[in-house]
Amino acid sequence: LAQGRKEAAILDAEADREAKIRRATGEAEAIKKVADAKAQEIQLVYDAIKRYMDFDKDNIMRLEIHKTKDSINIEMYINKNKESMEINTSDFTDNVMPKTVYSLYLSGSSDHIGHVDEYIKFAKETKVNAFVVDIIDDGTISYPAKAMSVYSPSASKHALNSYDKFKEAIKKLNDAGFYTIARITAFKDTYFAKDHPEECIARNGSPYYHQSAYWPTAYSRLDWEYKVALGIEVIDDLGFNEVQYDYCRFPDSIKVSVDYRNKYNETKAEAIQKFLIYATENIHKHHGYVSCDVFGETSRGYVTAYGQYWPAMSNIADVISAMPYTDHYGKETDTWTNPKGIMTTFAKEAYKMQDKTNSKAIVRTWITAYNTPWWNATVSYNADKIEQQIKALYDNGLTGGYMTWIAYTYENRLKKFNAQKAAYSKEYLV
Repeated sequence: LAQGRKEAAILDAEADREAKIRRATGEAEAIKKVADAKAQEIQLVYDAIKRYMDFDKDNIMRLEIHKTKDSINIEMYINKNKESMEINTSDFTDNVMPKTVYSLYLSGSSDHIGHVDEYIKFAKETKVNAFVVDIIDDGTISYPAKAMSVYSPSASKHALNSYDKFKEAIKKLNDAGFYTIARITAFKDTYFAKDHPEECIARNGSPYYHQSAYWPTAYSRLDWEYKVALGIEVIDDLGFNEVQYDYCRFPDSIKVSVDYRNKYNETKAEAIQKFLIYATENIHKHHGYVSCDVFGETSRGYVTAYGQYWPAMSNIADVISAMPYTDHYGKETDTWTNPKGIMTTFAKEAYKMQDKTNSKAIVRTWITAYNTPWWNATVSYNADKIEQQIKALYDNGLTGGYMTWIAYTYENRLKKFNAQKAAYSKEYLV
């Protein structure tokens, strides 16, 4: 009996010790969670203030910060004008972005959407963990979105897939465990332009047709509303993880006089940055991420004529995605037979550009996955050339991932992916 009591006392003491350890561990984890949340709030406030610094750093007269349970409200008085923003502080625990994204690109055509099972099968045999899927690509409309019925009825009429078919395809991607990115062309949109000619860049009073499309001006708040409403819809209704805005810029290479409809007297770079602020503030409330595509030349450090300035965009978006396609640096110099060289130069420049902002977006880059050059495709982009591009990015500090740009039909695209499979089967983040 005495021995039994002794053993029981030992067991009780051990249980009490374990309970104390559990309590201490729980308390430590709770303290860490609070500390992490506070640090996140401080960073969010800092990032938000930095958004305005590029343009208004000398003019902020007063700053007020008000915290609620789920948000932080910031009010800044700039030149006696009140600027307000709300930051959602809810954790995206229900939407975790992969540390590095290896992504294939699919257009919204029925040709690709109807064969999503084959793409899933291929991706499962590689390290691919994400898909970029078109929602709007100028005049190519993937499905009749609800936002289209409000802002651009013409677009709905030209949808390539039914709502149910498209939603089913995206559900298959999500259910298979892939991170999904919805690509939307922000300011190159022929149908929106037809529905709202008054919101478009104009020449001689009429919408200006440039590079085979009509262009809503990036100064248009109505287009901002439309593209953000569409972004929220694909997050909430279709289950996308991220909204990617391509053509997040004014048109390039305009040689004639046009009316940009700049009713707010903003610079082009200012309008692009403010659009991204508007998009991130609203889409973040729905636990979605925002990415923006930029030309490869933005890594060179100047404000471009079409309004893209790397630091001003990187300090707003969650992800910045340059498009340094190896055959897009002019026809005079062969830049496509040496993909490692051109991508290394880009990566070094982009890495330096990231130092120009304290609120850095993740850099996830588009790579050339088609045969080059595009006007005379004589150089086959096989697995080796794909790997050269990806390794150049990672070797020079751009470890956010890659996306494959290729505009082939389903059969030719899948055939090309299979020819490049060895490159997609490697782990680059080591």
